[in-house]
Amino acid sequence: MIVFFKKKHLAQILLIENIMIACLHTGCLHGLNTYLIKVEVDLQQGLPAFHVVGLPDAALRECKERVRSAFKNSGLVFPMKRITVNLVPASLRKEGSLFDLAIAFALWMAMQKRSTDHFRDSFFLGELSLRGELQTISGVLPLVIAAKRAGFKKVFVPKMNVHEASLVPEIEIYPLENFGQLISHVVENQKMKPFERSQGTSFFQEEGNFQSIKGQRWAKKALEVAAAGGHHLLFMGPPGCGKTVLAQKLPLLLPPLTYEESLEITQIYSVMGLTETTAPLICRRPFRNPHHTATLAAMAGGGKGLLPGELSLSHRGVLFLDEATEFRRDVLELLREPLEERKVKLRRITGMSDFPAHFLLVLAFNPCPCGNFNHPKKNCQCGIQEVERYQRKVSGPLLDRIDLHVQLSHVTQEEREQKNEDDLPAMRERILQARESQHHRFSNPLKLNTDIKFQEIESFCSLDSQGRSFLDRAMDKFGLSLRSFHKILKIARTLADLEGEHKIEEGHLSQALQFRYLDR
Repeated sequence: MIVFFKKKHLAQILLIENIMIACLHTGCLHGLNTYLIKVEVDLQQGLPAFHVVGLPDAALRECKERVRSAFKNSGLVFPMKRITVNLVPASLRKEGSLFDLAIAFALWMAMQKRSTDHFRDSFFLGELSLRGELQTISGVLPLVIAAKRAGFKKVFVPKMNVHEASLVPEIEIYPLENFGQLISHVVENQKMKPFERSQGTSFFQEEGNFQSIKGQRWAKKALEVAAAGGHHLLFMGPPGCGKTVLAQKLPLLLPPLTYEESLEITQIYSVMGLTETTAPLICRRPFRNPHHTATLAAMAGGGKGLLPGELSLSHRGVLFLDEATEFRRDVLELLREPLEERKVKLRRITGMSDFPAHFLLVLAFNPCPCGNFNHPKKNCQCGIQEVERYQRKVSGPLLDRIDLHVQLSHVTQEEREQKNEDDLPAMRERILQARESQHHRFSNPLKLNTDIKFQEIESFCSLDSQGRSFLDRAMDKFGLSLRSFHKILKIARTLADLEGEHKIEEGHLSQALQFRYLDR
């Protein structure tokens, strides 16, 4: 039987049907890439069913059980109808459980036939427990930043994530303890107040000193040069000479983080779920020391969710590879491209993402398998070929990307008994002065001497006739490559900046040549 409706009645029916479709906004992450997602919930008469479409993963498909229990344990009636949840864009794969809050609230709005127009500027993030409570989620900071860029004015997040979300200014953050609190915000007119941000964050210099390091004056100078010019560093010496302790001191010499740098780092740690609840902003430069058994995926990142690895967790900080010769060859070779491009490019079957990886690399290893090669008092049990084979585990192309090569010697009894003065304040002052000189030289606060390109060598590292003659003799004597020639000039430029000199002198070149131990 065919039934005909008048236009007025048909419009009323269509209006009712449209109200039963609720639309809210949330987001998802693929690596550090953020995507805005529109959640559409439709209620229809028919056998009770709950379908989630739009390429959901297993955790997202299970949301129907969490939403159903959250409704009942929040004192709400779950609709016994055919429920369809569509996640737009449908062609993008969605992963995780942070869609729960948007789906549950859109379902309630559709059930109540309420319009969601006044939530067009709102963004919803949160995972529901069976009791209807909001659970802590990862990746809040990059998602809130994406919401602000898209023009959203309000963000509803779990209470445990409110401090992280509040790092983004000029957007209202509403903390939620449970799902019922959001319903009361709409029905009972119990309007929630946005979270009040703190007055600000103070950025501080790392605390510490160099008094615990005995001897190794030349290695300390190498740390100063590395921190001033952004040069990568290699320590080679016998066991117990202080390679690890020296590397751990490098963050003490680096300038304090800026707010923009802290946000960059915090976004990476947020995706990994490594931020603190009450103080999520990373205010210290990272120092990562992965074990030599680390896999390729652990270093570069990847996995199902395209998570960042150790290279990205070291962003704006220090990556220290102790016992570098014990790392797998493919793991070490992985470093070559990030050292040049300052990022990690992940290409997987589940998607692609680029992670920032601008870090200072410090390698440390023994001179031979037994560690006693060239030791003044211990006999080395390794043959010459074995020593060469051991040192060749770190490839030439990787060593070419490391500016400073420093050989550490055994600490003598006299050096162990000597009382050290804390020269850290003076080193910090010289480093800040050197960096200020580089900022003026390059008109770019992020560019350092290590970033000088081949075509810029003549402009920024010019030599007089005496310096050119000295370097030519060194090139002939040691058979240095053109790449080594450029490295020496960059190091000499940093040494001159540390002394407040505009001109590179012969003494700077001599010291720079000593920092290229493996070339000699």
